[in-house]
Amino acid sequence: MASSAPSLPTIILVPGACHSAACFNAILQHLHTAGFPTQALTLPSLNSSSPNTATCAEDSAFILETAILPLLNEGKDVLLIGHSYSSVPISGSALGLSKSRRIREGKEGGVVGLVFMTAFLVPGGEATVFAFGGNDPPQQRNDTVCSASTNTHFYISPLIPLHSPPIRAKQKRSSNQPSPGLAVFENPAELFYPDLPPSSQKQYTDLLQPHAYNAFHTQCLPPAWAEDDFKGRRAYIKCMADIAVPPVAQQAMLDSTGVEWIVREIEAAHSPFASKPEELARLIVGLRDEFEGVA
Repeated sequence: MASSAPSLPTIILVPGACHSAACFNAILQHLHTAGFPTQALTLPSLNSSSPNTATCAEDSAFILETAILPLLNEGKDVLLIGHSYSSVPISGSALGLSKSRRIREGKEGGVVGLVFMTAFLVPGGEATVFAFGGNDPPQQRNDTVCSASTNTHFYISPLIPLHSPPIRAKQKRSSNQPSPGLAVFENPAELFYPDLPPSSQKQYTDLLQPHAYNAFHTQCLPPAWAEDDFKGRRAYIKCMADIAVPPVAQQAMLDSTGVEWIVREIEAAHSPFASKPEELARLIVGLRDEFEGVA
């Protein structure tokens, strides 16, 4: 899995909803062993102190200004890795910054590729909930949405297979609630980490934090994956045992984009960075090598 090139791109990993950068600790070790510099980000909409004003576009701006631009300004290359929700703000952050475009513009450094795993693919101008037909998931009760006058946050169930029984959202008080307007998920161990032993499930669920509900309901920026410059440099890792975003939903989103993707599969649930970090790292390194062969 090792790569010997002296100019390896920095791999920037961004986690999905309710996850912080700490969830990537295991896979970062394998990427470092392969010789790659890395950055793992925590989105500002996670456990936001102002969740009712948090937006997907602000998450995009954070990724761009905190991680991508500082590296590009140093003439360095970047490989972006998105998981679940974060694929939406990542897609907006990389617009116009492909390596090939920056070469044409006489600039050094650029985004050499996009890799998304069990991710939402949403067209520009839509919100992340577009992936659910423009509404909250059917398992969510809309009357539990936090407003500025409430002092609770709520459990939102993600998309699950149609044959599964509906899960009702419920309100619950929490000590980890800086202000109203935050969402968490029901049964996170079963939804995100069913392929981990109980002790490891607890390790990861203890890291979860509430996420700004508004971030999922605000418009996203135009996605970089739709640009011609990312042809042959956009990849999707399908998690074949995912019950949070089932494979059929992952494939439906891929089909809806109208562009070609490099698709890889991993026999993992929603969080392969936790259950199969070494295998996932190999996939990422292999995709980077494949991107290198694109003219």
